[in-house]
Amino acid sequence: MKKRFLSILILIALSPVLFSLDYPGTAMGDDFMSLRVNPAAMAFGNAGGIALIHPFLIDEDEGERPDLFNEYSLQLAFTNLGYYFDRQDTDYTHNLLAAFPLLPNFYLGWRGDWQNADLDGMDSTLGFLARPSDYLSLAATGEKLFTGEASGTVGFGLRPLFLTGDNPSLLTVGLDIPWDRELQRPVVHASSEPIDALPGFAFNLAYNMEDKRLTAGLSYSLGTLRSGFLMDDQTRGAAYVHLGVRKYSSPAVPMTDPYVRFTPGPVITEESTPGFFFFDPPAPSLFEVLEALKDLQEDPSVRGIVIENQNFQTSWAGYLELISALNRFREAGKKVVYYFENISLWNYILASSTGDAIYLNRLGRVDLTGLGGTRLYFGGLLNSFGIRVHNIRSHPYKNGANFVSEPGITPEEREMLEVFYRDILDEVIKLVRSGRGEKLSGDLEELIAAGPYLISDRALETGLVDGLIYQDELTEKLKEFHQHPVISNGDFREPFRRDWSDPFANQIALIYAVGNITSGKGVPGSSIGAETLGASIRAARENPFVKAILLRVDSGGGSSLASDVIAREVQLCREAKKPFIVSMGGAAASGGYYISAYADSIVASPLSITGSIGVFIAMPEFAGLLEKYDVGSAEVGTSENASFGNPFRRLDAGEREKLSGLVSHTYGLFIDTVARGRDMDKEAVDAVAQGRVWTGRQALEHGLVDKLGGFQDAIDAAAEAAGIRGQYMLVDYSNRDIPLSLRMAESFKSPLEGLFLPELLLKEKGPLYIMPFNPTD
Repeated sequence: MKKRFLSILILIALSPVLFSLDYPGTAMGDDFMSLRVNPAAMAFGNAGGIALIHPFLIDEDEGERPDLFNEYSLQLAFTNLGYYFDRQDTDYTHNLLAAFPLLPNFYLGWRGDWQNADLDGMDSTLGFLARPSDYLSLAATGEKLFTGEASGTVGFGLRPLFLTGDNPSLLTVGLDIPWDRELQRPVVHASSEPIDALPGFAFNLAYNMEDKRLTAGLSYSLGTLRSGFLMDDQTRGAAYVHLGVRKYSSPAVPMTDPYVRFTPGPVITEESTPGFFFFDPPAPSLFEVLEALKDLQEDPSVRGIVIENQNFQTSWAGYLELISALNRFREAGKKVVYYFENISLWNYILASSTGDAIYLNRLGRVDLTGLGGTRLYFGGLLNSFGIRVHNIRSHPYKNGANFVSEPGITPEEREMLEVFYRDILDEVIKLVRSGRGEKLSGDLEELIAAGPYLISDRALETGLVDGLIYQDELTEKLKEFHQHPVISNGDFREPFRRDWSDPFANQIALIYAVGNITSGKGVPGSSIGAETLGASIRAARENPFVKAILLRVDSGGGSSLASDVIAREVQLCREAKKPFIVSMGGAAASGGYYISAYADSIVASPLSITGSIGVFIAMPEFAGLLEKYDVGSAEVGTSENASFGNPFRRLDAGEREKLSGLVSHTYGLFIDTVARGRDMDKEAVDAVAQGRVWTGRQALEHGLVDKLGGFQDAIDAAAEAAGIRGQYMLVDYSNRDIPLSLRMAESFKSPLEGLFLPELLLKEKGPLYIMPFNPTD
């Protein structure tokens, strides 16, 4: 912390360019200086942040020294929008910028500038940037293009050399050819990325053949902070400081042994959800957390990570993803150390299977217990008020509405859940034994049965943890692994982009399907709209650059109609010979399985909740409640069935027969879809369907999925199915064009919603595919 604070002071002291200096080349630069050189480069993503630039003179005899407060430039940039102004005494120049990608690796930008408040005198600059490979960059800028005073620059950059070192740095050379009604002599450029021999430092050179002027620059970066200066051979120069959105290269491995606090949680979602402006920031997605772990794994300066009091909240499949990523981190020779005040069940499973050491507070507890859950049944309570919910289902195992239709658990539901939980327990035992088998004092299954461990001493005696300490003693404990451990807060920002191009000809479209399935538009991370998801799949299918589609599913089901609409889009991908891979997250059950059935391949986590192939309709009936309180009800209609499904009278036999027929018919379509999608006999599908819920491992045994694995396994399967042998780009095709009203509605949903009569019973009229429960840690 002291080192970073000192660096900031140094940067501010330096922060005193003359605006006529030669900046990095038009095609070469893409950091914050690109706003001045080529506005299109802003869309590349590296320019974001705040920068202060100040001119200076080496020899005061050659002119008046610039005033720190009267001559400077201040700029603010995002990925697509930017603004900066230059102050020179009493004059201000305002610059407004916008940039966007035309196609992968092709960018277009605009800059408008005006003096003081004179908007009528605005000049515009157009910029174009093309980077077809990591070795070639082409650019062009133009000002006043439609007047007789047009000017601009054409430039290119080459990356022919790599500097030596464990992490080779890039050396870039380029040429800018200015034109101002006629071609001028070019400007030659050369620049480096941070050099291993001088950690954190980078240089750039420019020689202007027209002015016969040499400009040299040197910069230093530390995390997201970068400072430097430019100076020409005429004693003019400028210094700058930039606080970036992305993380620059940091200095080489220090003399200490750094450990990073890994704190992405506690909530880790399958897909980032839209927050309510700044008051409700989105939780990190599982994929983002996995990428952050990969970055730490590849960072040579990191010795290990410390996870302190992070009782993560994610799906069972999400825990498996974290376990795999953390074990890959350890296989790279790095340490994972945990400290908890209290450890929840699934976080103990995570820690025991991935931790080099687990430390517990002296008054902490370990909630290691058997698996299971409690479900309330409100059928009896509702009946006591005269309310009845008709649960018309394809099979007794289809129990999505049992909690409002039954007074207690049914034999079929108990049978199914006992088999389901036993399989989960087998996986848990395997995971814990893999990490702590040799440290445990007894048989693991017996230790689980004896839990929870409310007294920390007992957890230590049985070998569940490695020590009882206070949090401030953790650094001392790390000396068991490294001589000079230091714990610091990690910077999980996206790294400064060093590559120039994306392999646009080899795209894999990533599409999220998270939440309850409904018709219309969905909300990212919360609900799946058939219109929204269908449009995403269709856009990916019709894009010739997309070689395969990866659908990440975390859904317990929903509307049968909406599920069928989505499944049709998947079926069209198969007919178009566009490889379609499904990656099952926490759940892909019922409707979540329906939309997956036509995939070319399904990759499931061993703990994914899937199956639940069945149908039900829940019809509330309030006739008894009205009678109890002497409330009258009358029907008027043109036909006998004009008030079909009226909840204020008793459901008659004819109506029940029609609804049962619809359930049976829809179940038949469900079975037929799975049979055709999975190339199975209908009889074989029916044998493992009937509403039963399976783990991913059980689903593999029954032929409902093709492979067990995580996110990365599914990505690899998509690349293989597309025949991609080289690089590819994973592109998020999820449709996020969602009305603000829907986003706000999702932000203000009550946590009690659906406790008695869930939204699905009232909103969707038709058969439903819903999983039986939502497990939590």
